[in-house]
Amino acid sequence: MKLFRTVAVLAVAALAGTLVATPAYADEGVPRLKTELTRRLELRLTALDRWDRVVEGARRLTPEHKSALNTLIDENRTELTQLKTEIAADDTLAELRAHAEEMVFQHRIFLLVGPQVRLTIAGDAQGLLLQKLRTLHGTLTQKVADAGNDPAAVTNLGEMDAALDRAEAKTGDVDNVLAIQPGEDAAAIRAAVGAVRTDLGAVRTELKTAVAEAKAIRDILKP
Repeated sequence: MKLFRTVAVLAVAALAGTLVATPAYADEGVPRLKTELTRRLELRLTALDRWDRVVEGARRLTPEHKSALNTLIDENRTELTQLKTEIAADDTLAELRAHAEEMVFQHRIFLLVGPQVRLTIAGDAQGLLLQKLRTLHGTLTQKVADAGNDPAAVTNLGEMDAALDRAEAKTGDVDNVLAIQPGEDAAAIRAAVGAVRTDLGAVRTELKTAVAEAKAIRDILKP
């Protein structure tokens, strides 16, 4: 078993392994591990409820992304609730070990689902701001032309347009984060999520640049 697999099941698998190594405590180990697994599972269900409220309260999510997040949360909740029932019926440490791995590897609630919710909301908010700035750029272009195409203002318009182009090139990463699947390779999941987070950070920087250029143009246009 690879190191990341051992680490991923956290203290749950470690606890089970310790108990199995001492046959005299095997029977005692079942209820102990069952209690610990149930506790960790409940933490995941609580987190899903919290993120469900976050999604419902997000005002800038596109209908498609809101539906995708609702489905993601509902499916994980349904499957974890079923897993809770199965854990309650487990009689052996081997069964509990298997369910511990299922809980962690197939339901990456903290490692993946949480970031998927947060990054999707952030990405959609950036997409909406991008659209507004595109509209503003068009308005300012006309105003600069009407005012005689001041060279400094024209330069600012070009910089604003370029910043929006760079931002737009990375806005599709919201769909990338929603496409990430759970699994055993925690490092790969972190890397995939991190790449999206980095790109959204770059978008944020470009949007700030566009806003600054728009303010500079307005200052030039002031009488």
